[in-house]
This record gives sequence, structure tokens and C-alpha cells, in this order.
Amino acid sequence: MAATLCYLVARGDRSWFVGVLAATVALGGIFPAVHFVLSLRSSLRKLTAMRNPEASFRADADSFSIASELGSATLPWTAVQQLWRYQDFWIIVLARTSQITLPLARMTQEDQAFVVSRVAANGGKVGT
Repeated sequence: MAATLCYLVARGDRSWFVGVLAATVALGGIFPAVHFVLSLRSSLRKLTAMRNPEASFRADADSFSIASELGSATLPWTAVQQLWRYQDFWIIVLARTSQITLPLARMTQEDQAFVVSRVAANGGKVGT
């Protein structure tokens, strides 16, 4: 749509269609940015409201658990769709809009290898 808009504007077209197309392209960029900012603010608000802003992560062969003062959850490894690996942290992707950030500061290489093996063995994609 953006390419079509550029083409029409370059041709000198200033019709109402170009205006609607420009508004659609602009909103297509604004909505994801607004969603990101609102999600970030909500997450940071919850984090600052916690007395002890820490969570624990435990893993075994069939499932993994996360717990904080706000609650806990145990999920099977089959719930993991993707594992995004970065230098200082990993992101466990459960669904399109549900992720868990996993800091690596306290994880041994053996624990990291275990998580990678469980995700891969249960059909999750492991990125680098």
C-alpha cells in the first residue's frame, strides 16, 4: 500500500482515494506503535508495584514453572512455539501475544542446554 501511495503521489494524483490510502498507511504504522507503548507501560506499572520484583523459573522434563508474588503458572513444553536467544536473555514465545523473558545471568550453560533441548524436542523453534 505504501508503494502504491508513493507511486500515486509521484504521478501528481491528489484524489480522495490517495487521502484514504495515506490515512490507512499512517494508521497501519501508528497502531502497532501505540500497542507497544501501552503494553510496555502496563508491564512496567506491574513491575514497579511489586515489593520484590523477582520471579523464579523451574524446568523439568515435561514442563516448566514460573512464579512471582503476583502468581505462578506451570506449562508443558509443548506450549512453547519459539525460543529467541539473545546474549543476556531469552524470550520464550508461547503465543503471538504471550512471551516470557528469561534472564541468563543465573542460568548455567547446562540449564540453558536443557531448555533448548526441551523446546526443540517438543516442536518449538529455536532461534539464535
